Amino acid sequence: MFSVGQKVVCVDAGSRIIGAIMPSLVKGKMYTVIGIYKNPCCGMISIDVGLTSNILLQGCICGSVFNNWHRCVHNPNRFRPIDEQFGERIASEIEEEINQEELVKV
Repeated sequence: MFSVGQKVVCVDAGSRIIGAIMPSLVKGKMYTVIGIYKNPCCGMISIDVGLTSNILLQGCICGSVFNNWHRCVHNPNRFRPIDEQFGERIASEIEEEINQEELVKV
């Protein structure tokens, strides 16, 4: 599960609502989770990555109508967490390999 403030990348940008007028997710784009919601109708968890709409959005991902939102929330399965320490680990490994190569040179 995600947490507020966590960086995520979109892995599924396909629209789930035919004819929906809402901002589109972009596959491969990085987003920050700014809210996590439990939908009152079905208990499904949705995440807010900061997209808004200029129209009132009604309903839930499950199809129930329960609220008017300007926020666009999404199924968390459409995202994967970003490992923010990945780059640091790779840089350390490269630096270690370079140091080993320099030790081998005679």
